[in-house]
Amino acid sequence: MTIEVLASDCVGPAKRVQLNSGDQIEYNPNELTGYEESVCFKASTSAKTLTYNAKVIQASACGSAVTKVVGAPVSKTLVYNKDTTELTTIATGTDFFTSSDPSTCGLQRCVLLKPGCAGAYSDPEVTSDGNNFQAYVNKVYGFEESYCVECTYGAAGFHRMTQDNFKVTSPN
Repeated sequence: MTIEVLASDCVGPAKRVQLNSGDQIEYNPNELTGYEESVCFKASTSAKTLTYNAKVIQASACGSAVTKVVGAPVSKTLVYNKDTTELTTIATGTDFFTSSDPSTCGLQRCVLLKPGCAGAYSDPEVTSDGNNFQAYVNKVYGFEESYCVECTYGAAGFHRMTQDNFKVTSPN
């Protein structure tokens, strides 16, 4: 009898799960990001082949390490300064999210999304450099925009957390 661990279509090899020489299932339990993999177990003899589909789930080490900051800003009103021509930092990712294990599950990158966290947001008034949210405070005209803040965290930024409805106002 031969036993194989294959991809969920029972054709190609599984990515993370395999059998060792003693037909025992092996996987990497230390993969920090966690994963889910659908696999097909296939047992064959000269007379018969049996298959069984299963899902292998490796929980993330960062599962509950990152949380929303209690009292995170829901709005920011910019103070006009005609003498400042540079972008001014108005908030950072750590204003919204905190990690109990920053060495393993620290914030990797933070961006602004459209309200409802529905897609990328491109706005010349408020930008992100990867962790800092910045705005020009020397604009004479006013504006009011809402954003969703999204930060990735953990190894390779595998996890995401969002905070919707962050409002930035620049009085005119």
